[in-house]
Amino acid sequence: MEQIDEMIQKWTVLQYVLPSISLLLATALSIFLWVYSQNKIHFYQKIQRTEEQNEKELEQKKLATTGIIKSKIVEGKSSVTVHFGQSHISVSVESLRAGINLQPFSFIGDRNITVTLKNDLILVSADFRSLDGTIVAKIVDNEWQINPGNKFDRNYDDNAFEVIDNDLITKFQIDFTDIYNIRIGGSFISNGSLYAFLPSGQSLFLGLKGRPKEELIRITDNIKTLFLYPSETHFGKRREVPDIEFYPALISDFGKKNTGGKIMMVSDTLELKAINFGGEFKNTKQHPLKLSIIRFEIYFNNKLHAQGVVGKEILLASNKKEEWMTPSIYFSDIKKAIPFSDAKKINFRCFITTEYTDINGGNKKLLNVAYSVILTNIGPAYANISK
Repeated sequence: MEQIDEMIQKWTVLQYVLPSISLLLATALSIFLWVYSQNKIHFYQKIQRTEEQNEKELEQKKLATTGIIKSKIVEGKSSVTVHFGQSHISVSVESLRAGINLQPFSFIGDRNITVTLKNDLILVSADFRSLDGTIVAKIVDNEWQINPGNKFDRNYDDNAFEVIDNDLITKFQIDFTDIYNIRIGGSFISNGSLYAFLPSGQSLFLGLKGRPKEELIRITDNIKTLFLYPSETHFGKRREVPDIEFYPALISDFGKKNTGGKIMMVSDTLELKAINFGGEFKNTKQHPLKLSIIRFEIYFNNKLHAQGVVGKEILLASNKKEEWMTPSIYFSDIKKAIPFSDAKKINFRCFITTEYTDINGGNKKLLNVAYSVILTNIGPAYANISK
């Protein structure tokens, strides 16, 4: 009987306690759910604000008419090298900081491009023209301005800046490749001539008179853009570098290349017997590649003039160049020489079929190279083409 009374008492206590416990649990659960929901709301609001801010900044950059190029030059570096075409200027940072201006292109126009250093920031001032002489862009101390009446495109990130015109010609590019080096390239119009500075280090100087616009566009196509276009859909996105890059070359009676940045004048009366076509293949990867030259075709004025099966294998070390040239291609079967004035009238085209693999023979890929050559009195000019 006593046990029954004890059980009744315990049950009576539970009847009063259980509702209180349930209420506490329900309250705690409600508080937890409220806190969780508020945190979740704040989290998504923060994401939304971040996305809106990023979109706003991106849209501002796309629509901006001014902007700042940032450089990697920092305190403590003793010198910086500016590379343009075949010229390389090494200048101490202290000298630049003292107010020395670099004018590597002063010979092709008044204040065409000026590079200087102020407060440890590289400053660029320049103006650029299209083939008809219209100003495409003007940059003053890294503040760039574009003529809104022209059709243009431009792209940039923290370490590079680029302008192209409505013919897709790269007018100007500056790339701070590292804390010691600045590479400048582009095509410049001055005094009736085209001056092109290619990433390969080659410099081209061509008169505009009598040359069709399409021919000049093909030549400047060798100045590969740093970025993807149109910038509206590829803002700040760099162009992907291929596994192997090709740099055209030519050997003839007047020499292989215009080396050392010196202007080489060729007389129209000079006689040529043959030309060797080819160039340098550069492995851009961090591991070696095996390149096989399969065959080549040479066209003179759109007619097949020479061809051959090669079957040569070249080992390309990482970030290294290797050269391959065709045998001598003679102008006639009897190896008769022709005046340089006649050779200038010929449109030379070279097609090279290759394939490459990794060092063990795997991951085989085909690589077709095609370019045209125009002979000028100051050396050959090259243009990438399609067959």
